[in-house]
Amino acid sequence: MTALLFAALLTDDRSLAELEQDAFQKAALSAAESVVRIETIGGLDKVGDVLLNTGATTGTVVGRDGYILSSAFNFVGEPSAIFVTLPDGRRVQAERVATDTLRKLVLLKADAEDLTPIEAAGGGATVGRWAIAVGRTYEGGTPNVSVGVVSAVGRVWGLAIQTDAKVSPVNYGGPLLNVEGRAVGVLVPLASDNAGGEDALSGIEWYDSGIGFAIPIADAIESAKRLRDGEDLKRGRIGVGFEGPGLLDEAAVVKRVHPLGPADEAGIEAGDEIVAANGVSVNRRGDLTAVLTRMYAGDAVRLKVRRGEDVREVDVQSVAELPAYDVPGLGLLVDVGADGRPVVRVSDVTGIEPGDVIVKVGEEPIAAAGDIAGAVSESLAGTVVPVTVERGGEETAVDITTVKLSTDLPDDLPRRDFGEADVPDGATVGRFTGEVLEGQVEYSAYAPTAAAAGNPAALLVWLGDGGQRVMGLGPQLGRRNVALLVPSPKGENWSPADKEAVIAAIDAVAAEVPVDRRRVAVFADGPTAVLGLALLESEPAAASGLILRKPRLRRPPASVEPGKRRFFALVEAEDDRMTGLITAAMEKSRQLLTAIPDPDEDPEALLRWVDWMGRE
Repeated sequence: MTALLFAALLTDDRSLAELEQDAFQKAALSAAESVVRIETIGGLDKVGDVLLNTGATTGTVVGRDGYILSSAFNFVGEPSAIFVTLPDGRRVQAERVATDTLRKLVLLKADAEDLTPIEAAGGGATVGRWAIAVGRTYEGGTPNVSVGVVSAVGRVWGLAIQTDAKVSPVNYGGPLLNVEGRAVGVLVPLASDNAGGEDALSGIEWYDSGIGFAIPIADAIESAKRLRDGEDLKRGRIGVGFEGPGLLDEAAVVKRVHPLGPADEAGIEAGDEIVAANGVSVNRRGDLTAVLTRMYAGDAVRLKVRRGEDVREVDVQSVAELPAYDVPGLGLLVDVGADGRPVVRVSDVTGIEPGDVIVKVGEEPIAAAGDIAGAVSESLAGTVVPVTVERGGEETAVDITTVKLSTDLPDDLPRRDFGEADVPDGATVGRFTGEVLEGQVEYSAYAPTAAAAGNPAALLVWLGDGGQRVMGLGPQLGRRNVALLVPSPKGENWSPADKEAVIAAIDAVAAEVPVDRRRVAVFADGPTAVLGLALLESEPAAASGLILRKPRLRRPPASVEPGKRRFFALVEAEDDRMTGLITAAMEKSRQLLTAIPDPDEDPEALLRWVDWMGRE
């Protein structure tokens, strides 16, 4: 295109800028007949703390018979009516046909014929070429336009084109054009790491940031063809997990397999290394992620798997939802001893007594209390597991039948007897303050005497209202050996962007006070719940428990997975609709969910629940 412009300069008195402007206008006009205005009526105007787009937005025509693609974000509120204003001024009703939750697209069917489908660019997008983001938020005339370049392709694990043209709710669902006016993609909000999964709201934080995304036009059109059948398209899952975030340089060695999931049925086991997927070599985990992330439920993937010296190929059929998984446990409440070893405080198992030290579960040696959950994570409740304990210097083996980990908070949870805690000189004890991120975030904290004496404490991270009030719970915190952290947000309120600051504060307190990392719980209320959930689902996790009071979440917590045990408590609130919806969703996905009284009225129940997170 640049060569054409320079050639035109030889015969045209206008400047290069004027020629470029003329080219952009012609490109937008050439696609104008395929860009429509969409209005929605009714439905929710807010999901969690996110205010939904209530103004007009954009759609891209993909079928002469009235089929239109748009962004799923535009329909999160489940509107009761949808109207489309066509380029010729006609305003017609439309209905949602189906949604592609993987690529965040929705297919509409407008009550109209003889529309002009968008013209697709041959060859797709090219990095460095002009990119024109088009929307239609006003009736009639030329569509609104934002110009940039294609800054990357194959982003979000191969799902998207990236552009620096301004992408926002007004042009979500519109086409991303090349300078010839042909579509290279359909604009949607996406998280750059796809961490939001199938959440249609993920990625809106990039609004007007200079980073925007579009689904490649070939993929969008193929999605539209499949959506015509009226069935939603969902991400395919095979049920494997890996250790740590090392996508770029670590081999794809399976850490855990979801019981009864597709990978389990195909015979894949923990310790297997996946070395190829659909004929593509997997040299690092990112190579495998790029293949699996693009799959729809029902798609099959052929995996080449290495186990020791043996290499074999297996076909794995993906599913939309993995089988419900009840988190297994041994029926024990386990503390971390001063020497770091797991000590039984409460036992529901014949043959194991309080004071026993767990040294082996199955064939897995147990060096720390956190090893126990991993040793049973891939077992189903009802599996017999040999457990070796040390008592009085001698080891005893006991066969234990695993049970579903209980969610019923005991009314009387015995406290651990620390005797006369001997606090060494210089140990942090009682209230103290600190700061992280070069003073950007300050915090107040409390260290129980038992923790100062070297007995790892649970940690309650308070992100909700009443932080200074809860600092007055020192005696109750001490009796349960629960440390407290009350950080202050960088701005007026907490936001999901503060995740790293809170993690830094947790690490700072853990450097002062020995902390049982199995018992780190976050208290969050209202919109702060989004940050609390982000902490719980971070990789590696900053916390293992989340207490929610009248939460405002964009989505319920992710489904339970083996090896990723999380505890949830919901403060009882009969009059809060969101609490009811989240409770129903979490119970359906078998989350470890407990209802507790409001901590303002019964703080002891909250501290008992934090202590009870040590159950195994």
